[in-house]
Amino acid sequence: MLRYIYLAVLALSAAVCAFFIYYGQTWLASIGDPKTASQGFEYHHSLGGIVLWIAAGVLLLIANIILLTGRSAWAMWTTFGFFAVFTLIRYFWTGPAGFAFHKSFDPTAATYDFSVFLGVFLIVGAAIVVFSDQFLIVRLLKRIYGDEKDEAGAEVEAKNDPDEE
Repeated sequence: MLRYIYLAVLALSAAVCAFFIYYGQTWLASIGDPKTASQGFEYHHSLGGIVLWIAAGVLLLIANIILLTGRSAWAMWTTFGFFAVFTLIRYFWTGPAGFAFHKSFDPTAATYDFSVFLGVFLIVGAAIVVFSDQFLIVRLLKRIYGDEKDEAGAEVEAKNDPDEE
């Protein structure tokens, strides 16, 4: 049941993030005042970023519960994939497009756009967080419940040990 809840939240999150990406891009194609279009893009771009962070946090929380109850980490890495895809779109495509649009009508705008580097750091950081989170939960589960393979292996060895008789 928890798997279906996770997949529903993932689908909803992906749809909302895709909507904000699309709607932000439509502001860049506006034929009105470029300054207003740039402000509209920035507003929806930042709102999409907030939604992305909240969605990734909720998905990671549900993924942690799935890992704790089902001992399966697929949801954690799916959450990382979700975050990585929308971060790539955000910092490699829409962010530079918005920067170029703003620079086209404002000559005093910044010269360089460092959003690509920020996107790389965020994706690498998210991978480190997901891996560390999974590692800690798996270690915690082994510490609390023991290693099932070791217990089963010890039981088999005890049956085969002739000195135990």
